[in-house]
Amino acid sequence: MTGRKQLRRSILAIATGFVLPLVLSRSADILLESTGVFPTVAEQRANGFDVLWMNILALGYRMAFGALGGYVTAATAPNRPARHVHLLAIITTAVAAVSNIAVATIPATANVLPPWFAVALVLLAYPSAWLGGRWHLSK
Repeated sequence: MTGRKQLRRSILAIATGFVLPLVLSRSADILLESTGVFPTVAEQRANGFDVLWMNILALGYRMAFGALGGYVTAATAPNRPARHVHLLAIITTAVAAVSNIAVATIPATANVLPPWFAVALVLLAYPSAWLGGRWHLSK
């Protein structure tokens, strides 16, 4: 395999592991909002989203989807799957930190989620991806 082809496959493995959890998490959010399990986005902006069981549920499926992202990255990496998962985990942690800071500074979204939720998303981004990668490597 040529160096360029291997680099493309590496980038694709990490990108897939990054995008898949985002798409699945947002899809789960939309499903739960449209079925009335979670309040709508408009209701969340008006009243906040601080019901503990709902936040724990949202955090739980985000962790599961993050682990799936790590698994997919390890499974599709052209070589050194653990290194690819490590890079994915670093990227997801950094993006979680930056995006949560951005959300906290936008007045329309600043008070929607409790602060602990944003902190938990950042702290759990790395271990979620890592666990998914370990899951694949243990097979």
